[in-house]
Amino acid sequence: MAMSMGSFATRTVATLVVATDGTGDFTDIQTAINALPAKGGCVYIKEGTYTLTDHIEILIDNVRVEGCGFCTILILDAVVNTDVFTIGDITHHPDNIVIASLKIDGNRAAQTAGVLSGIRLNQESDDCIIENCQIVNCYSYGIYMKVGLRNRIANNYITDCTTIGIYLYRNDASNIIIGNNIQGNDGIGIKLEDYSAENIITGNIINDNIGDGIYIYGANKNIINSNIIENNGIRFSPANGVFLDTSDETVIMGNVIRVNEGYGVDVSNVACDNTIILGNVIKGNSTGQINDAGTDTHPNGVIGTNSLAIDDLNEI
Repeated sequence: MAMSMGSFATRTVATLVVATDGTGDFTDIQTAINALPAKGGCVYIKEGTYTLTDHIEILIDNVRVEGCGFCTILILDAVVNTDVFTIGDITHHPDNIVIASLKIDGNRAAQTAGVLSGIRLNQESDDCIIENCQIVNCYSYGIYMKVGLRNRIANNYITDCTTIGIYLYRNDASNIIIGNNIQGNDGIGIKLEDYSAENIITGNIINDNIGDGIYIYGANKNIINSNIIENNGIRFSPANGVFLDTSDETVIMGNVIRVNEGYGVDVSNVACDNTIILGNVIKGNSTGQINDAGTDTHPNGVIGTNSLAIDDLNEI
């Protein structure tokens, strides 16, 4: 069978089908991926529950793994103590990977050790897409990315992860996190850290997480735009809607940030330079609406004068 991958690739590539009932080319997902040509291809996973005794590993470029929606369920077996998907390893850095239309269950209650993710982009994997997935019950992170460029995380539902829903760690740049529902995780909703720069977080619903809705640490020039961020810190006061620490030139614009247990926006220290906070609705947060301990936060005038202040340009 052949399938055109559209903008994902300009050529037509092989499609292999995985089915639990034997009606496909394979019954095992990893075996199907290993059977793809060296230049990549598509693996389609039919509906059913696939219990995994090891992680699914992708080491070549131009691979698409797609299910038929949330009725394609990938769940870790007990005490596997690994990620569900691992993209790349110490020597392989595959680009142009798509993971789409799956339910990924990390079965965290049955794991015992490790830093485990639903999907891990190990290092230097660029131009990848993770979309339309349900990612649940992960022992550590829903999605973890390290040193990735131009990746897109879109329209996923991420819940019940122990530490962080989506985590961009170290030198991730020009990535887009858009249209996700990140809800009910036991830690932070989205975290950017350690020189992750020029990323866009837009159009997400981030609510009912125990930690901060969005946490940015040591990461510059990121944009937080048009998100709904509410009711975070439900059991861990004072978690904030948006928390900035040692991060410069962050733009926080057009968001609804309300009913979080800490501040709506906490620009936490003088090492946060040139933050822009503009056009947000920030209301009903328990500790306060905006804490500005940063340097040269904009707008920075005096409330009620012609030199506009934060309160003049946000609904508080």
